[in-house]
Amino acid sequence: MTRLVLLGVVFSGALGWAVSAEAQTTVRYQQGKNGYAGVVDTQIDKFWDDTFGGIERLEVRHWDDTGSTEKMNLLIRFDVTNLPLDATVTSAKLTMFNLRARGQPASPVVVLQKVTSTWDNKTRWNTAPSVTATTVTCPPVDSLTNDPVVPEMYAITGLETLVQGWIASPATNFGIMLSCATSLNLKFASSEYPDPADTTIFSPYRPELEVTYTTPTPPPPPTVTVTSPPSTATTTPIAVSGTAGATSPATLTQVTWQNVTSGQSGTASGTTSWTANISLIHGNNLIRVTATDSLGGTASTSFTVSLPSTKKAGGSDNKLCGLGAAGGFPGSFGAAALGLALLGIAASRRKQRA
Repeated sequence: MTRLVLLGVVFSGALGWAVSAEAQTTVRYQQGKNGYAGVVDTQIDKFWDDTFGGIERLEVRHWDDTGSTEKMNLLIRFDVTNLPLDATVTSAKLTMFNLRARGQPASPVVVLQKVTSTWDNKTRWNTAPSVTATTVTCPPVDSLTNDPVVPEMYAITGLETLVQGWIASPATNFGIMLSCATSLNLKFASSEYPDPADTTIFSPYRPELEVTYTTPTPPPPPTVTVTSPPSTATTTPIAVSGTAGATSPATLTQVTWQNVTSGQSGTASGTTSWTANISLIHGNNLIRVTATDSLGGTASTSFTVSLPSTKKAGGSDNKLCGLGAAGGFPGSFGAAALGLALLGIAASRRKQRA
């Protein structure tokens, strides 16, 4: 097996697009982009306990007037199960697009929490999932426009720990919740937000999760050599020896051999220095020796060895009807011919007498 290191490779597919540099990859998840369909989002409303999944907006709101409190929280989840299990997340950013901002104070008031139980886009306030605090600090919202002509970008960074946890344990990915505790009303585009010019196509203003990660550079495959591989043999099996090696952190696990011609195979004794007794058949034998390391890497080398047949041309196996062929028992053919001739003479004399 040959190990490949991704350097400067571009990844594209149904889950977004990615740009790699020095084994670092960035992937962006956005509903409808390149066929990606892994976003679920909704809002829950304390004042109006209804369902809001499947609509074009997501609201974060807090309003308190003489004891009458109105609250709206945003729930969103991205499917990231295509990320490699050995990925190390170096950055993760959630980008929302503001459609309307009201009462935005200067201090950070949006709170991002980790959702820890199940929900869907039919979830209501009274069936809201459980949440827990995170270390993510959302940026101020005072720069957002009340009614922007074009949806405005609002980016929340620092989601690395969350995404890393979702990679390690996909079953715990219930997404996040955005809320606020001071007077504020933000309206963001949802994953169903349509394109302003054409409602049938993908909109670039839907929520986007950007993840940058690295993966370990795999070590090179193992090596294996055969010391003075024979080209001919007079007996079977033959004793063959050689060496093998692996690059740390991998270690050699075994060296095996296979007679490709006959289909026979076996395991050599030893690893870094190995020996093997290899069975042959008459004729040419293609022998393959393979080293395997602890990471599943393999390397092979091959040679051909010939084992001549021990049968001689015209031997006793070439008899026909009990008569020796040319090269058979000395004189056997002449004796048989003489006998036939005598029988013929005797038969002729019996006819003459008659």
